[in-house]
Amino acid sequence: MGRTSPAYRYVRTLLLLISAGTGSIFHIGGHGGGSSGSPGPFVAASTCDCITINSWTTLRSVVQAALSIGALGTRPHILLCPFSITKDHDEQPLDLSEQIFVQCMKERDGDECVIRSVGDDAEAAQLGQPMIVMSSDNAWLQGMTLTGARGGVLIVQEEVKGAKLIDMNIVGNSSPDHQEGSVVDAKWGSLSHVIDTVFTNNVGTALQNRGTMMVVSSRFIGNVATPFFDSSDNIEQGSGVGGAIMNSAGATMVLSDCCLVDNAAETDGPAIWTAGVDGGAGVAEVGGTCAANNAVTGPDAGAGRDCNGVFDQAQNSCSPFNACGEGVCSVSTM
Repeated sequence: MGRTSPAYRYVRTLLLLISAGTGSIFHIGGHGGGSSGSPGPFVAASTCDCITINSWTTLRSVVQAALSIGALGTRPHILLCPFSITKDHDEQPLDLSEQIFVQCMKERDGDECVIRSVGDDAEAAQLGQPMIVMSSDNAWLQGMTLTGARGGVLIVQEEVKGAKLIDMNIVGNSSPDHQEGSVVDAKWGSLSHVIDTVFTNNVGTALQNRGTMMVVSSRFIGNVATPFFDSSDNIEQGSGVGGAIMNSAGATMVLSDCCLVDNAAETDGPAIWTAGVDGGAGVAEVGGTCAANNAVTGPDAGAGRDCNGVFDQAQNSCSPFNACGEGVCSVSTM
């Protein structure tokens, strides 16, 4: 697979794309097919080549170069070679400010694109800065593992449409401390899809929807909402609701073929908490979703508040899903 210099490839590729000026999606990579035998870039409908990433700075630079193509009205498709990098908590987020499709190239078992956030956890929690921000319509991420964040992982900004998380692994992160937010937070008026994605061992609500969201074939395992995170809050006091998923007032969520196992909340909705029906808003399960062993851990633990389904705050009631069979929600089955 071609793994030539990202900087060289992108300077040349940008020129090619600008001069081409046609097509809906460009796949960007590099190979050794130049007439002189030296490495050179190319633009094609598809390619097995990928781009080498060796640092957070390199990733941001490569994506920023491609975003300038998105500004021309064409969505670039970036294929990244498997990598494992770190990001300091205080480094600037990756801002997907134009339409783009960023994908990890997984050709063999065990191939991963891992971004691990590191640094002073206490400062990071107060800073509340996520790894990635989707601030443009039609930004897609596929195949990445995001871990270690202490200010949340990803924000879909207000009114952004067409955001997609596909085959992502969101593991071992926490939401911002003592401020509004969650590990993955889709803001007001957004339209987003979460597909084939795993949320494991996150603290402070794994996924929060404030707009319209579809969640398909995704797994939520061992996520926790605690009163120390205002993101898990329905009365601005950090009440600890929505261990796996929180659906805010006026938001609409549709689930299909998901599983929620071993999630916990201090107060209510250890699997899914919703503010309740408001003008047709709420949570709808359209088939195949299961849940098991989701529990309330606070003062009402064992008092019938556990809910293996959707807890509706307005109705003060639980709508349970079918029970998950043994091993159905294990990460290894993804």
